[in-house]
Amino acid sequence: MKLRIYNAYIVVTLSILFSAIAEEGLILLDDSSFEHLTQAATGATTGDWLVFMTPSVADCISCGKIEKELLQIKEKYQTTMSVAKLNPDAKITLRRFQVNKPTIMLFRRGYQWTYKGKETASSISDYIEKGHLSDKYKTVAKPLDWFDVWQEDFIEELKMSYKLKRLPSTHSLVVLSVGVCISFIVLFLACAPKKKHEKRK
Repeated sequence: MKLRIYNAYIVVTLSILFSAIAEEGLILLDDSSFEHLTQAATGATTGDWLVFMTPSVADCISCGKIEKELLQIKEKYQTTMSVAKLNPDAKITLRRFQVNKPTIMLFRRGYQWTYKGKETASSISDYIEKGHLSDKYKTVAKPLDWFDVWQEDFIEELKMSYKLKRLPSTHSLVVLSVGVCISFIVLFLACAPKKKHEKRK
């Protein structure tokens, strides 16, 4: 009995400890949670967000330093802004925002800014306060899903095949063939009733 109470105590203590650690760090976002938490393109009701994105941590020498600077930003703006980092495996979100290198983005009221200044807490803070007002911005890119990504890859494959004068990949050829067959079937079904109707007249 005492052993069970002791084990329960350890579990509760560890849970509290891990919760505290999570609260002190940056919010971790991925493909499934990005839009749900930030609501960047669907209303921005969760407030302003500053998000650090990188396609690869292994190739990012300054990632550790950037995260430390962002922790200072989080502490300064903890009541007015959420500060997060995107999981490098979130390929759909990285593609959505066309991120191919370490990037800090500001999301505010349905608009997005890409920060290009010094990677220090003071410079980033200045950008949040007033720097972004004179910088280029655009409407937040709409969320992508797996079909959008597949469609983009398919079109890109066809373009590259035409450019390099080679056949598309086997997968692309199969999809293209199926698409052509379906188009012919639809066209045939659409025209068939008209011919019957003309005969009756």
